[in-house]
This record gives sequence, C-alpha cells and structure tokens, in this order.
Amino acid sequence: MNRLNLALIALCLMALAGLAPAAFAQIDLLPDLTWEPEAMLDWELDTAAIPGSIVLRFTGSIPNIGLGEFRLVSTGVDSGDGRELVDQRIFRSDGSFSDRPTNGFFYDPNEANPLHRMQGVGWTSYRLRAVLDGGGVGAILAEGAKEAICLQSSRPFDDTLPNIPDQPQVGCFGEQGISVGYTDLYSKVLTPQWVPLPEGFTNGDYWLEVEVDTLDYIVESDETNNVARILIMIDSPLLDDRVEPPPMVNFQVFLGILFAFLFAWFFNLFPG
Repeated sequence: MNRLNLALIALCLMALAGLAPAAFAQIDLLPDLTWEPEAMLDWELDTAAIPGSIVLRFTGSIPNIGLGEFRLVSTGVDSGDGRELVDQRIFRSDGSFSDRPTNGFFYDPNEANPLHRMQGVGWTSYRLRAVLDGGGVGAILAEGAKEAICLQSSRPFDDTLPNIPDQPQVGCFGEQGISVGYTDLYSKVLTPQWVPLPEGFTNGDYWLEVEVDTLDYIVESDETNNVARILIMIDSPLLDDRVEPPPMVNFQVFLGILFAFLFAWFFNLFPG
C-alpha cells in the first residue's frame, strides 16, 4: 500500500471520527410550561376564603408542551428548616438524565402535610390589571400567588405532541412533575387559587393574568410563553354593597390642631 492510499484512508477515518459525535449527539428534552387561558374562564367572587375580604377564585391549568417531562426530585438534603432541597431532573434523548438545583423549590416530607407539597415562592403569580383604551394592558390592581403545590399530570392536554408517555407522572411525594402532553389542573375551590380584591375595588372590565415560574426556577425550551391573560367583566353586588371604612385622621395632625386650639384659647382667656 503506497503513501497516497494510506493518506486517503487516514483522511476518511478522520472525517468519520468528526461526524460521529454529530450523528449520535444526545440532546436535552426540556419541558415547556405554559398556562391554559380557557381554564381561567371558570371564575367567581367569594367572601368566605378570607374573613372580611372578597377574592376572585379561578381555575388554573399548567400544560407541558415541551419535548421532555417536567420533573422535580427531592434530594433528601435538609435545607435547615426541615424541608428538603429539590432538583429539576432533565431527561436526554438517549434515556439518561441529569439533575440540577432549582435554587427555589423545597419539598416538605412532614407527615402532618398530607399532600407532601413542593414549595416555591414565586412559582405562580396571579394578577388583575387595568384595561387601557383599545384593550391595552394597564397597571396591576390586585395580586395573588400560589407557592405550595402538588405537581402531577391531572389530565391529557394535547395527544399530538411527541414523547407522550404511556404512563404519565402522578403522585405528590418526593418525585413530582407534569408529563409531555398533560396538564396540572388546579380547581378554583383550592387554597389559595385566588386574587384578593383590595378595598375600593369596583365592578368593571379587567385583565386576569397569570405567570408560571415567575422567578425562573425551571429550565425550559421556551421562556417566552409563561404569561397568559383573559379579559373578564366583574359585575357583582358584592362590590356594590361594599362599605368603605371611614377615613383615619392622622394622629399628628390631630395633635397639632388640638394644640393650636388650646394655645388660642389660653391667650384669649389670659390676654397680655
């Protein structure tokens, strides 16, 4: 075999070696969490949730429309307050997976907590916003949040997506998540699936807005579709009959007026 043939064989082997990693590269199958606007149409005002207050209850639904399962896994490592640190498990196309810290989720293994909830401040944010002229989105007028959850695949959402499992992820223990093509459903009767309405809140048109993964704990394939909103019209006698509390007089102003009155009275009584 001459040198030319050896050189050609070497070039072919180098080319194959360079192509092999690209041809067989494994990719992360990331979840993609969003919010189902249609579920939010199921809403109502309620006076029993918080004594002395009115809240707007609504149903929530968090679908996973990504290529991979959304999975949270307790590490078993105590965070210092009895709760355990939680990782996000990221699955790969070759069937393997890796775990990464969420830096915000905790798991409560306490037997007194029947749901063994995952807890994450800023997991979902609920807002009522003003409607601007032309249907624009205005200022935030009322806010709520849901921080304690039991993540599971409550019902099918889209059976046309790839990678839908034969058996979806369910359960409320140390491993929780939402499978591809499924959604996690939260009924409006749950606590605290609501937005408290502040004093002075009136009937009218509002944007009901939800944001999932507000503080960006979760790695997703699309971070731009975490906000959903619908236009609602509130027209309830509960708000019409709301009695405004009497205005409170600033105590310092009251003392100032009282002192001025006594000062004037004293000098009128005992003129110099």
